[in-house]
Amino acid sequence: MGRDAEVMELRTRVTRGDAVGVFGLRKCGKTSLVRAVTDWLDPASGIKTPGAENMASQACVIWLDAQGLDGADVDDVADELLAALRRRMRAAGRADVPPAQQGIAGLKSASQAIVDEGMRLCFVIDEYDFLFEREGSLGPVPGISRLLGLVRALSQQHQGAVSLVLIGRDPEHLSVPHLDGVPNPLLAGLTPMWLGPIRPPHDTEMLRKLGRRVGLAVGPETATLARAWTGGHPLLHRQFGSALREEVRLHAPGVLLKEPTDPHRERAVERFLGRQAVLDVDREIIALLSKRYSAAYALLLDLIESHDPAAAVKRSGGSQSSGMRVLRNFGLLDEATLALPKHLSWYVRTLLPTQARVAV
Repeated sequence: MGRDAEVMELRTRVTRGDAVGVFGLRKCGKTSLVRAVTDWLDPASGIKTPGAENMASQACVIWLDAQGLDGADVDDVADELLAALRRRMRAAGRADVPPAQQGIAGLKSASQAIVDEGMRLCFVIDEYDFLFEREGSLGPVPGISRLLGLVRALSQQHQGAVSLVLIGRDPEHLSVPHLDGVPNPLLAGLTPMWLGPIRPPHDTEMLRKLGRRVGLAVGPETATLARAWTGGHPLLHRQFGSALREEVRLHAPGVLLKEPTDPHRERAVERFLGRQAVLDVDREIIALLSKRYSAAYALLLDLIESHDPAAAVKRSGGSQSSGMRVLRNFGLLDEATLALPKHLSWYVRTLLPTQARVAV
């Protein structure tokens, strides 16, 4: 909901053979966005698509979740992509599935066969960060440049027929000039798409739709309060709706078919802040900014402690500073009001140790 423009943009880029990175905070809807595009392009690539073998596909989409990889090198990653391709071919009712465990050479051969028969090919790697951040500080998967180079070469050889979608937190791993000691195949060749919060009025539409399902009439004051606390983050917005439902059921046991929510909105905030999902999102944001984006972290803390947000932005170097760029990309700052989502300010002031709030 509220992502129609993003769906159309990604659909256009995939169908013309672009390499695209869909970036943003976890649980902000990145995978759902890409699925909305790829399930339309290739029903056989869906997780559960009944009758996929009887539905026409405009492309062959190969999905890989890098978070579940156990392999140690790029041939292992290629074998996982081949396994995904085999599953997709079977779902499409194809008997000519590619051989398993053929490594990068086998993936190249199978990919070439697909484009040679006139089918568009799209690689999707979800949680791509795990190709570069393995357990035990092992660094990138050895030889990962060969995989990216293969996709890049296929795209150049068959213009418009081969596309790549990477889903992850940010594009930092792909901005380095060299991978495995060779030029980065995707340097300046990847188009970033940042997925931030759901903007008004779509956030209100989401909350009201969720409310109608459980007999709640979400009022305007409730919608405004929810936006202030969640910042439009899809997962947190749903959590606010769930907290609201619990509060209404507790204080209005004889619930009407359309129970008004405005009288219960303030009490729902405490329930919302007690949700584990809210704490998890906040911890991840703070960990990400403090570890990877020191300027954005310093600006975030300054904005929370300052009574003059404009002055804080000026101290950071202005609206085009690196800190502002990061907060803007992740959708953590309302540029019109320079306000942060209240859940994040609450977390920093309430649960973050004082020593951790010293600007870096």
